[in-house]
Amino acid sequence: MIQLGFICNRKTTSSQDIKSKSKKSVVKRSFYVPLRLAFKTASEVKASSDEFPAISIYYDFEGYLPDVLFPYMIIDFLNKFQMEEVDPILLYNHAQLYFDQDHHVTLSLVKFITKEDNRKFLLKVTIKRTNTLAEKSNEEPSSEACKEVLSTVEMSFKQSKDGGRRGIPFKRCIPCDCSHTSEKKHFQFVGDFQYKWMTCSKDGIFIKMDVTRYHQLFGRNEKSPHKEESKQGISENDFRQLLTDTAAWFDGLGYLKILKVLYKDHLKKSRVEVERANSVWDLLQDLTASGSLKPSNLTILYDTVKITQQFGFKSNVENQPPEDIENHVVSTLSPFRQKIYQLGVKLRKDEVSTLAGLFNTKLVKKYQDSWSLIMDFEHRGIIDEDFTKMIEFLKVFEINGMKWAKRIFVDDVQDDTEPTVSPLSVNQGSQQDIKWIAVTALFIALIGILLHLVSFLFFYF
Repeated sequence: MIQLGFICNRKTTSSQDIKSKSKKSVVKRSFYVPLRLAFKTASEVKASSDEFPAISIYYDFEGYLPDVLFPYMIIDFLNKFQMEEVDPILLYNHAQLYFDQDHHVTLSLVKFITKEDNRKFLLKVTIKRTNTLAEKSNEEPSSEACKEVLSTVEMSFKQSKDGGRRGIPFKRCIPCDCSHTSEKKHFQFVGDFQYKWMTCSKDGIFIKMDVTRYHQLFGRNEKSPHKEESKQGISENDFRQLLTDTAAWFDGLGYLKILKVLYKDHLKKSRVEVERANSVWDLLQDLTASGSLKPSNLTILYDTVKITQQFGFKSNVENQPPEDIENHVVSTLSPFRQKIYQLGVKLRKDEVSTLAGLFNTKLVKKYQDSWSLIMDFEHRGIIDEDFTKMIEFLKVFEINGMKWAKRIFVDDVQDDTEPTVSPLSVNQGSQQDIKWIAVTALFIALIGILLHLVSFLFFYF
């Protein structure tokens, strides 16, 4: 039963485990059996507090939540963190568990009614500092404890025991501010807690939601291991070679305009000078002059490779970029800049033409590609990091059937129409354009054959 994960030992001191019975000592063992626990009502579960300084994360299982998951998860938690003589509070769908001397954790299966009138069960994980008898703790849980708790809980979702458990898909989420006072809840999916702000437009009004606390307590360390490596630096000769190889690689791909967009926050030259730059080398020289790129700090180059997913790039400098570049954490290019890159990648040529007509009423501009449009729109303030200025821009996308663009900037929007294209596909035309040209050419060829046949018959008859 222990090996199957149905029960776990209750830790007790040896003096209590061994009792004298006649001449022989008998070892008494106690077990926790979560599958036999009593059920707690929904109203009782909701009563468990998650007010500050406690913090709660919810898990959405996308419609699949087996009954045995919660008992299994309790077993996993007790096996790892159980303390002698400290009994947890255990029910079939609710548990208050010891984590360490400073923290305790509450796990609950809670039912919600969403704004779409759907009923769903979510797993609520609440982490809180342990109070003393003298006073109530007002201190936040530590980031290390928060990450360890989530790691343990999520391992229960992913692992399989003796072939009897399969991985369970899940998403991390938190209640959205838009439904704070409502009985019908809306939840924001928080991913890997990489953002400090999230946006919501569920009620037709854009609101900005501060999630900095979740980012600080649960997010990964923003310091990339490659930052530490680059502090030692490379030689000046290697640095020049690396810049030469980088420029050759990205110029060969035709990524000059893409990098102009990505590096906008770091380039110190004027907009006109940046527009006139005709090679990636010019941009790298500007980054070097501004101090954003130097032999002791190559982070922005690693960020570039990671965002553009050019993992095949290898320079003539040993271990540059590093072998594990795919695990690099982007830090010099802001989340907004990364979203702008996604926008540029996914904009098709016909969509660029549509936007050019809608936003240039006096003099229609013809943009060569999406990157030219983005640079112009950023200069004019149509595209701006201030989300309030982006609202009208995103409305135009939605009105014209480009709902996928909203998904890039508003995290909770779900849309299956999002296109998947390469960064330079806008220069090649859409597949619909190619199909139309092929059909037209075939039609013209058939007309030619028909006219030739008519001429032949007329000549002989």
